[in-house]
Amino acid sequence: MTYLPIQEPVFIFAIVMAVIFISPFVMRLLKLPEIIGMIFFGIILGPNGLNILERDTGVLLFGTVGVLFIMFYSGLEIDLKDFKKKKYESIAFGLLTFIFPILAGFLAGFLILRLDLMTAILFGSVFSSHTLLTYPIVGKLGIKDNEAVVVAVGGTLITNTISMLILAIVAGRALGGGEWYDPPLIFVAFSLFILTFIPKIIRWFFRNAAAESYAQYIFIITILFLVASVGKQFGIEPIIGAFLVGLAVNSLIPANSILMNRIAFTGNTLFIPFFLLYVGMLTDVRLLFSDWKLIGIAILMFLVAVPTKYFAAYLTQKLFKYSEAQKKLIFGLSNTQAAGTLAVIMIGVQLELFEIILLDAAILLMLATCIISAIYSEKAAREIASEKKTTKIEAAKSETINEKILLLLSNPFTVPKLVDLALMMKNPRDEKPIYPLTLVVDSNDTSEEIAKKQKLLEQAQEHASGTNQLTHLITRVDVNVASGVKLAAREFGITHTILGWNSSQTSSSKLFGTILEHILAVSENTIIAARTMNDWHAIKRFFLFLSPNAQFERNFLSVILPVLRVAVCLKKAVIFHGTEEQFDEIMNICSKNNINLDFIFKESSSESLLKFAKSNLKENDFSVIVSGRKLSVSFSEEHQKLPNFISFKYPKDNFMLVYPPRGEKSVRTLHI
Repeated sequence: MTYLPIQEPVFIFAIVMAVIFISPFVMRLLKLPEIIGMIFFGIILGPNGLNILERDTGVLLFGTVGVLFIMFYSGLEIDLKDFKKKKYESIAFGLLTFIFPILAGFLAGFLILRLDLMTAILFGSVFSSHTLLTYPIVGKLGIKDNEAVVVAVGGTLITNTISMLILAIVAGRALGGGEWYDPPLIFVAFSLFILTFIPKIIRWFFRNAAAESYAQYIFIITILFLVASVGKQFGIEPIIGAFLVGLAVNSLIPANSILMNRIAFTGNTLFIPFFLLYVGMLTDVRLLFSDWKLIGIAILMFLVAVPTKYFAAYLTQKLFKYSEAQKKLIFGLSNTQAAGTLAVIMIGVQLELFEIILLDAAILLMLATCIISAIYSEKAAREIASEKKTTKIEAAKSETINEKILLLLSNPFTVPKLVDLALMMKNPRDEKPIYPLTLVVDSNDTSEEIAKKQKLLEQAQEHASGTNQLTHLITRVDVNVASGVKLAAREFGITHTILGWNSSQTSSSKLFGTILEHILAVSENTIIAARTMNDWHAIKRFFLFLSPNAQFERNFLSVILPVLRVAVCLKKAVIFHGTEEQFDEIMNICSKNNINLDFIFKESSSESLLKFAKSNLKENDFSVIVSGRKLSVSFSEEHQKLPNFISFKYPKDNFMLVYPPRGEKSVRTLHI
């Protein structure tokens, strides 16, 4: 006979997985935000509902991991370029969403609840912090780069940090240890350490340790929870440590990489739903009908928290001229009282500064703000997403390029990184697959070679599937590699061909030419020769070298757009070396195609390119060289020599040599 609550671990996990699966469908039928579903199921199945599930250490563990994942993921996903550009807006919102709630909370605690001065300040800090619980909605709808999201996330770091510092100061005074300025100094030192040394440690690991994405994932998660737990020992709440780790690794994890996909997958499908379930299990709705004092305190806390957060969003809208939807989104993201609120209340109860009734009231407040935030966030996010979709359609009209990428595979060591490169270059709005190709030169043992090459295709398919990308596998038997590439490109309408770059030369290649030279001689599409020795996560800087007159090459737009997408995915500013006219052309392309990148312009001068490279390139840089083929308008001997220089001086660095397509010049005229 089965007794409630259920104690069998396998059965408990099965129920939770079933709830995670069913909840979105139920919420869609009810036309409610999906994020609310897990909270409702937590209320129904938890100890204060049907008592099917117990609020045990397992649920607490996964719930804690979930809230840390939310903060980590929001720091990881934020566009640091926009964050830097909007730092003043973020600071302004952070201060507004801190000052009004803490002031109202202080007055309510001091005048209505009759708390003493320091306890009333701590009570006020309960309302100034918030949790980015609805951030997954933003990510799902693809608007995380919207200015309202950037400002809300930046403001969250500010208000949560100040709130947690107040908690540390008040707790320190209650325990009678340390000076009031100790917590701020500890926080500054801790933050500097995280933002300075954690990226170096992770970059070293990516460069020198195992290249498997699962090992990288485990290492990142280990760092996340290690930092969060160490910070806790110094009085810094784990949610702050998790957010700082997200910021620290932000530029190290490419947007379309398998590692990013795995982080998002485990967070959104397991840990975050567990946290929402935990929030529901904490709630006892029966208290709303049993304890009038509790109801009064809960209403008071609601009237402090929600209007002040809304007022902060309203003032931010007026100050920076945001739209109505952006105001609602800022409010939705910043209204949830969850992790920070519980931390302050529970520590206050432990120190006997708060009565236990405040904890019950805070849980009811958490439920109410979660529901309100979910409704506001989803409605506003959908409105902004629809506006963004219209903009993307207009951008797509200007970017009328039918791109198809062929990936020539020959070396199992380079397959994963070449696949990553192809996926970064691919138009994210384009659902076409990439085309991995293996070529077998016709000989007596052709069938044996085909079997070997098939393993390369399977390796490429497995790697691409980790990012939910489609592949169309091709095997060709031909008299030589160049002929096979040419025929495959014609058959499938290929616009870009990617192959590995090889610096070693055999006696036959010296006499008859390299495979790259043969492919360039017969192929008409864009050819990209890439060396991928280094892990993509380890790259520090992105260089783009344009040979003279490269902008006049045929289909220059189709040549440069995939290159710019790589920089976007790697989250790097582009150090551009070329003429002012070329730079203006690149800026124009970025503007018309909604490409958000920072540029550092290094104008080409009388100084030789190799001399510039010697004085500017460093280890872990990624260089892209765009140069025409021989006899083309943009052929440059210096640019052709640059890959050999990089290969010799930095043998582990990545670079990419891009050859525009052969054929007639573009409609633009080259004036001589």
